[in-house]
This record gives sequence, C-alpha cells and structure tokens, in this order.
Amino acid sequence: SNSFGSSGDFTVSLWVNQNSMTGDGHLFSGDLQNSFDLKICNSAAGGGTHPQLPGRLSLNVGGSLMVESGQLDWNSNQWYYVTICNNGGNLQFYRDGNPITSYIYNLGNLNSRIFNSLNIGSTPDSTISGYQLPLITFAGLLDNMYYFNSALSQQEIQQYMICPPTGSEANLVAYWDFEEGSGNIVYDQTINNN
Repeated sequence: SNSFGSSGDFTVSLWVNQNSMTGDGHLFSGDLQNSFDLKICNSAAGGGTHPQLPGRLSLNVGGSLMVESGQLDWNSNQWYYVTICNNGGNLQFYRDGNPITSYIYNLGNLNSRIFNSLNIGSTPDSTISGYQLPLITFAGLLDNMYYFNSALSQQEIQQYMICPPTGSEANLVAYWDFEEGSGNIVYDQTINNN
C-alpha cells in the first residue's frame, strides 16, 4: 500500500555507514526518477549561489533540487544518523541528532512527492523517454529507516536515534529495521506494509 502522502510535513531518518567516498551515495529514492531522492554527494559541483562541496547531503523532490547541506566530513566505515525533516515548508537536515546548515536551491513543490514505493540504498531501475537510467546503489550499510508523516522535534529525532520506533507510533508511515537476515527485501514493521 502507499501511505506516504504527497504533501505536508514529514521526517525521514536512517543510519548510514559508507565504505566508499566516491560518487553519489543514494540513501533512498522514490520509484519515479527524482520523485523523492536523498543522497550523499561525495564530489564537488559547480554553479549555484552556495558552494556545492564534497560530503554534502542533497534532497530532490518532484524533479527539482530542494535543499543541500554544507560540506560534511564522513569517515569510511563509521555509522552516522541522518535525518531530513519538513516542518511547514522549512526543510532541515540533521546528522547524529544535530541540525546542519542547509542551503535552499529551489523551493519547488513539496506537494509533488508522488511515489508508490521507496528504493532504499539505490536509485529506481527505470526508463524515461526511452532511455534506460543507470541503477546506482549505495556503497555501504544502512539500518533502521523510518518515515513519519509529521515533523519531529529535535528532541524526538534524538530519542529515536537512541531507541528506534516500535512500529505503532502516531504518524509513523513506515519503519524498516533491516533484521531480515539475508536477501534484498526489507519489510515494513508498521501495519501499512510499505
């Protein structure tokens, strides 16, 4: 079922452990290209009002670049807790429960978050206008990803960093705990079956 919603507040968090600092590390992406895509950009990019330095987090929504963080240092094989939160149109990144300086590039349309499913750790395997888009996977490990259809406070984000959701919290749309043991499918721990 699709209970992600296409508008309003949201909070998405997950644990991230990169083992390669080259290329873009796609943490998750909607099943439609750039519909809802969070990645770690490990290389610099030119242009724009703000410096696009290596190590930044980047969120695309509805095909438009929405917001990027400033430069972040990442260590290979170290766990980090990454969160993106939309509170009334104000997008904020957090790492390890602390807010990160963010640069808005294009307010775009937060109501264009239209997707049926999330690809965790990769881009969608899809074709646009007859062109097969490359499947890009995350080089590393991910754990305990959750999606709320509400804006969590910094205190709540820090709380879930220490103690993950149970699966029955209000406004919790999806929670993947990555405890399947093997295979390439993770199961939603909520009743929503995302």
